Amino acid sequence: MIDAVTAVLDAGAKPEITLAATHGLFLDGARERLGLPAIRQIFTTDTIKPHESPPNWRIVPITSLLADAIRCSMSEGPRGELP
Repeated sequence: MIDAVTAVLDAGAKPEITLAATHGLFLDGARERLGLPAIRQIFTTDTIKPHESPPNWRIVPITSLLADAIRCSMSEGPRGELP
């Protein structure tokens, strides 16, 4: 992620980066490495409980979406009705 942020900044992107990850499984030291001023927000799902949650991280709950998907799958309902 840091390499990607550096690349887009080097290419002229504004220092207002938003990152998103499906699972917030960040290694030790991630908080410091992802604490660049150019990174405004980091979104992750709640599929993995984070060890820590810095102020610019937003945890997005997906339990109701998964429940709806399972319910549609079990009833063979249309997938297009998922929020």
